[in-house]
Amino acid sequence: MYSSAGPSTAIRAVPYIRKSIMVPDGGNIALDFAPLTAFESAHEKTPVIIVLHGALGGSKASYVQAALEPLTRPKAQGGSGLRAVVFNFRGCNGTRLTSPRLYHPRMTDDLRSIILYLRSFLPDAPLYALGFSMGASLLSCYLAETGESSSISAAFCVSNVFDYMGCTAELDSGGFVSRRIFNPVIGLGHRKIVAANRDQRKKAMSKVLWNPSITMSSFTADLIAPFDGYDGLSDFLEDTSCKSTLKDVRVPLVCLNALGILVPPMKSIH
Repeated sequence: MYSSAGPSTAIRAVPYIRKSIMVPDGGNIALDFAPLTAFESAHEKTPVIIVLHGALGGSKASYVQAALEPLTRPKAQGGSGLRAVVFNFRGCNGTRLTSPRLYHPRMTDDLRSIILYLRSFLPDAPLYALGFSMGASLLSCYLAETGESSSISAAFCVSNVFDYMGCTAELDSGGFVSRRIFNPVIGLGHRKIVAANRDQRKKAMSKVLWNPSITMSSFTADLIAPFDGYDGLSDFLEDTSCKSTLKDVRVPLVCLNALGILVPPMKSIH
């Protein structure tokens, strides 16, 4: 929570060039590219890192900026000299919703569309990926689904939510901070996204907009799961948990999770 809302004045801002693309179901995805002039040559082979942020995040999130600043800084200035593209999820960071679907860890079709788009003008550049929290879950799901045919050569995941069933149980029934602070903040944040795009969610909006105690589980049950054909919240949570499918990943993958954090709770990682 602090990494999303806390001060970021000590982090050097990463400038981006934004490109919006439409995906097959009518959804809109905003891609932020850095450095500014690094994508001008189609045959440049400098590696590209696809970044997947956490829930309610985006390219401006402090943790994304902190990771990309040294990675995209030129080698002559002490950086790694790499290129990056931040995948801003539907509705996040100024990305307008143009279809009823929001975002969740099993929407790997959006990542596939992004990869196809990048390959259309970057045919030779190696692709790597960096995922945070929910973005790490989506990335893990993609890697498991694609196996040896993955277009991503290697990946690094931070605070991967391996078990959404356990994570949701912690948010709904855990300690005071989980139940009374973290859960409502996430729920209200998602409500703001759909409130700004209510024309896409007319049938379900009234129930959510006037709920003073919106939580992530109630939001998911009303405004995410039904729009992707899930049979209720439990079905959604089970399918979006990547813990059982990690065995199918066939490219190098490093997952880094810290002790003592709320999401995901360490008891759900085993």
